[in-house]
Amino acid sequence: MPSSYKINKTDFIRENLGGFQDNFTKEQKVAIIECLIIITNSDGEVHPYEMKYIQQTAKIIGIELDDPSFEIAINKGLHYITKVLKTLNAAQKDWFIAASYGMAMVDGTLQEKEINYTLGICNDIGISEKKSEAVKEKTRVIMQKYDF
Repeated sequence: MPSSYKINKTDFIRENLGGFQDNFTKEQKVAIIECLIIITNSDGEVHPYEMKYIQQTAKIIGIELDDPSFEIAINKGLHYITKVLKTLNAAQKDWFIAASYGMAMVDGTLQEKEINYTLGICNDIGISEKKSEAVKEKTRVIMQKYDF
């Protein structure tokens, strides 16, 4: 495909999400990125695509990865992170599910551990497995269609 036809993924996502992700609080942004890091580390290795995905997601939601808030969140632990994620509204939770499954799929292999961590985190913040699976399937289709 000629480079002139390539989709700018950041612009595509921002355009199609209507900028709502700008309404995340700083704590929510940190918790989202921390969860993506937990998911990517769950299988024992970090693929370069996974690191790039984390960087792109941070850029999309507007937080720098060197922000001191990350260290504070890590020190408070997973319970704090899930407590913050519970404050997401329904649309933000859908976005979080899509971002989480995107993280699990970005390296081209869907690892069972990554899916289990994603399902566990979703369950911890009040998202049913049925809802999570529906958003996962939608995410998979979008990622294949636009070659993410």
